[in-house]
Amino acid sequence: CLSMLKRRPGAISLVIVQSTQNGTAVVAASVGAVMFIAFLALAAATFFQKALGDTGTRVVTRIMGIIVVAFAVQYVLDGLDGWMA
Repeated sequence: CLSMLKRRPGAISLVIVQSTQNGTAVVAASVGAVMFIAFLALAAATFFQKALGDTGTRVVTRIMGIIVVAFAVQYVLDGLDGWMA
């Protein structure tokens, strides 16, 4: 279990930051909703892969990468803002 935690520092830090800003109940509900949506997506993965094709899969992967980069940039900016203050 501990080795699993070491592999997901971005997800863990996101939950910690969001729980301090929005409250534990909101974050717990959000995590539960994301888990349910992820389950549905994985259950229908074959359908999605056939529907999107290779090009669509690459597009979705790049869009998700942009979203992750946006979170990373925001973390850096928030950290610099806190450090400068």
